[in-house]
Amino acid sequence: MDSILLDTNIILDIALERQPFYDRAHQLVLAALKREVALFITATTITDIYYIIRKTKGRESAWGFVTHLMDFVEVAGVDRDVIERALEFSDWEDFEDAVQASSGIIHGIDVLVTRDASGFSKAPLVVLAPEEALTMLEERRD
Repeated sequence: MDSILLDTNIILDIALERQPFYDRAHQLVLAALKREVALFITATTITDIYYIIRKTKGRESAWGFVTHLMDFVEVAGVDRDVIERALEFSDWEDFEDAVQASSGIIHGIDVLVTRDASGFSKAPLVVLAPEEALTMLEERRD
């Protein structure tokens, strides 16, 4: 596992310090800062995160968080190819999830980490909960 695409909920766990999820999400960030894994988010996730943080904590907090976020994540693009691929997943309940999965596939990302695995049950890539990803990273260290 060299790269991980983080679902929006994982980033929001950090931004909003949502317990009991914050610690696991933060550990993934620390692994990225130590260059143990590359963390990705989709371009659409950034705007969603900004919007949600701005609503709950204000513009300054949202701007600051997104600025800091760019220090430890890569951005997986969302372009026509990603959208067309997501549209092939017409049986998916959540189009946002289809877009994220499609972006991960097109950009060759190994794993998608989410707390909502059921939303990605049809994804043709490896889907893990944060604790599962952390266990895999720990096993690689040993």
